[in-house]
Amino acid sequence: MAAEAVRLYPGEKRAWSLRGFLGHLTNHHDLAIAAASQAIEIEPDDEYLFFNRGRYYLSAGRWQEAVSDFSRGVELCEAYERETFLFFRAEGLLQLGRREDALADLAGVPDDTRGWTFRFVRKPDLVAECMKPAK
Repeated sequence: MAAEAVRLYPGEKRAWSLRGFLGHLTNHHDLAIAAASQAIEIEPDDEYLFFNRGRYYLSAGRWQEAVSDFSRGVELCEAYERETFLFFRAEGLLQLGRREDALADLAGVPDDTRGWTFRFVRKPDLVAECMKPAK
């Protein structure tokens, strides 16, 4: 279905976004990332496209790329969306071992925040992980 949408509408970001989402759902991370990248080429100022690709990078364990996309999303997003980008970026920063940076992002997120990054996680869980001694 998504491949057909991309074939019929190659210049439409929604077709590429759909292809990326379906790739993500089936754990085809490279396909999801490539499709999201194509959508971003079409509309490079859409923060949601960076959010989606950042999530796909998290699922693939590509932490630095995820942090980069969430950082771009923070630059582009409206104020009310900022907390979501900060939460997801904190997860990537934590996975990179950048605990202080992750804590700084989490300071801008409500305490009851939770979500599915590459795992289900709550803000208090991320804060606790940041406070653990480094290995």
